[in-house]
Amino acid sequence: MTAPEAPVSSQSQPDDPSEGEVKDPGVVSRRRAKKRWRRTLTFYFFILPPILLVSFLPLSVARALGDFLGTLGYIFASRERKLAMKNLQAALPERSLRELKKICRSNFRHVTCTILEFLIVHRWSFEKVDRAFGLGEDFRRADKSTGDNGCLVVAGHYGNWELLAGIYARYFPKKIVAVSTTYPNHKIHEFMEKARQAFGMEMIYTEESPRRFLQAIRNGKTVGVLPDQNLRAPSGIFVPFFGRPAYTTTLPANLTRTLKAPLFVALLERKRRGFKLHFTKVFDAWTNDREADLLAATEAWSRELEARYRERPEQWVWFHNRWLTQPGEEKKYVAHRWVRKQRKE
Repeated sequence: MTAPEAPVSSQSQPDDPSEGEVKDPGVVSRRRAKKRWRRTLTFYFFILPPILLVSFLPLSVARALGDFLGTLGYIFASRERKLAMKNLQAALPERSLRELKKICRSNFRHVTCTILEFLIVHRWSFEKVDRAFGLGEDFRRADKSTGDNGCLVVAGHYGNWELLAGIYARYFPKKIVAVSTTYPNHKIHEFMEKARQAFGMEMIYTEESPRRFLQAIRNGKTVGVLPDQNLRAPSGIFVPFFGRPAYTTTLPANLTRTLKAPLFVALLERKRRGFKLHFTKVFDAWTNDREADLLAATEAWSRELEARYRERPEQWVWFHNRWLTQPGEEKKYVAHRWVRKQRKE
């Protein structure tokens, strides 16, 4: 995200008379409608047909297809491959170049399989999910460890993060609230929302006020967030992540501190034909020092994620630029609308 450009003053008019002029609302409306229709047609003609085809495949066939498509992605998505290799070399300098290339290739396959698995499993019944993965006891134990009150769980883009919330919701319907961003393509957004709701999840979007998060937890819900990507807001802090400062949201720490509740980390790691659930309490030592608490709690869940990612590096999304924001650059970001509204009040 770039810093907003300064407005043109009346003393310095642009050479082109059209520059700096207020756009016609009618023109803007027509452009938005055109873009919306283009995205709708793209969804129905190029995205939905393969989704429907994949969703009826046996899981084993879909995983084989995921390996094939992921290998193609590794070969042809050169920009993502180069970024992934750059991140892997910086994060795991002790590994040989040959090892890192193998991890990178496996990473592309893993992410593709993650998507295909979600498209298939979201159509399954509770009985089929339980029979296929046998995770009932693990999820019941995890839910019991959170107590009778609501809680916040930090997850990561590791293993199958979509199925983590989905399977949790299969065992405890209407208890899981997943936090997500909105998709630019409104049809993809609608599809993903319906698929998640089919699991029994509720949704909160990152553009909404944290009051919704707090209310959900107070109502006994388990709120899951995925905060392991580069933050684009001025309210984060830098914490160590694979030996480098990573700009990180304080939202999980802020919410749990407000409620004086423990903070958990949950990951659903892929294991050959199934999955393994990792569910750990990482912080609950709240004090009267807010800044120290936010730093300590954020470092705690970041350390836990890093430890898991080091064990199975092929299961994290290395082609995301996690270290994009460098110290000092966070000032260029603009606060969310709900923050600006709150400040005005």
